[in-house]
Amino acid sequence: MENAADKIPRLVLTTDIGYFDPVMRQSASKRKKLDYPEVTEGSRLAAKVRKLASKLTPEEEAEHLRRGMAKIYGGQPKEITGAGH
Repeated sequence: MENAADKIPRLVLTTDIGYFDPVMRQSASKRKKLDYPEVTEGSRLAAKVRKLASKLTPEEEAEHLRRGMAKIYGGQPKEITGAGH
């Protein structure tokens, strides 16, 4: 008697052909855990900046963003006019 599994064509492993070398990946549990410090100078500074930024008004936040973008991209920021219409 023929079952459904017999009707499925069987795959030929490419290793039998000889042009494919399988590479075994390390499982997630065997990967080396990286040792990072809990607190760094940068993480302390970031916490301080977040605390100060949370106290800004929306207008102050927009001004800081505008000035930061001008610093990143150089020059004076252009006036935003909308969608260009």
